[in-house]
Amino acid sequence: MHLEKTFKRAIILSVLLMLLSILIEIFMPTYKIDENAPINAVDVISILWLIIWFYNMFLLFKFKSFGKAIYVPVICFSYGIAFTLPLEIPVSTNYFSYLVASGSSLLIGVIVTFIYFTDIKSKFEN
Repeated sequence: MHLEKTFKRAIILSVLLMLLSILIEIFMPTYKIDENAPINAVDVISILWLIIWFYNMFLLFKFKSFGKAIYVPVICFSYGIAFTLPLEIPVSTNYFSYLVASGSSLLIGVIVTFIYFTDIKSKFEN
């Protein structure tokens, strides 16, 4: 029971850090935004990925086996998206955004460890 509570807290913290990183990017953008630029395919794919990521977090929170099956591919795809972004975006411009990004990376490792290497993996078999 203690592992389940810790796992769910890790998921909640991961979602909160994602929301915080979105807010940071809105209020303290890391690069100059061209408001007249058309929406390109990378933007659309990034928004779709974000929706899928939030849905995946919900599935993991509810211990659904499909959530476990798609977590690692969703995370790998997010690193693939990072290679399509301009070089100015992935660079942290302040210590707070660096801390949020580092915390998110750590939580990815924590969640993967929980779903594959602890007793919680048996919860996903339904």
